[in-house]
Amino acid sequence: MNLTKSMSETKFTKWFCECLELYNTMTFAIVGSMMQEAGWPDRYFAHKNFGDCWIEFKKDDEPLRKLQDKIIRDLNAHSTKAFVGRFISDKLAFQLEDADGNVFREIRFGDMAKDKGKCGRTILDVLVVQVKL
Repeated sequence: MNLTKSMSETKFTKWFCECLELYNTMTFAIVGSMMQEAGWPDRYFAHKNFGDCWIEFKKDDEPLRKLQDKIIRDLNAHSTKAFVGRFISDKLAFQLEDADGNVFREIRFGDMAKDKGKCGRTILDVLVVQVKL
C-alpha cells in the first residue's frame, strides 16, 4: 500500500505502522469497542533506540475527543510519552504534536512516499529524537 492524499486515517495508521515495523519497531493497536470507551491512543510503539511511546492518529484538522485529550495529558504527566500523530493529506505529511496542537516535527514524504523503507527510517529518526527528550 502506497501513501496517497485520499488515504483514510485508518489506512494511514496501518501504513505508518508497516513503515516502522521494517525497522523492528513493535506496534500494538488499542481499539475502542462497545466494552471499552474510546480514549486510549491508537497505537503503542516500542523500539530499542527510542524506548516506547503512544500515538493517537488524526487526519487533517480532526480534533482530539475530550477523553483522548485527558488520557494523553495524563500519560505525559506520569512520564509516559504520548503524542498526536497528524496525517496532513494535502501535503503528504506527518506531524508529531502535543495535546495542545504544538508541532514538534513535521515530515513531508513527497517522492519518498513510495518507499516504505525510507519513510520508516525517517519516522524512526524523528521518534528517536523526540521520545528521548
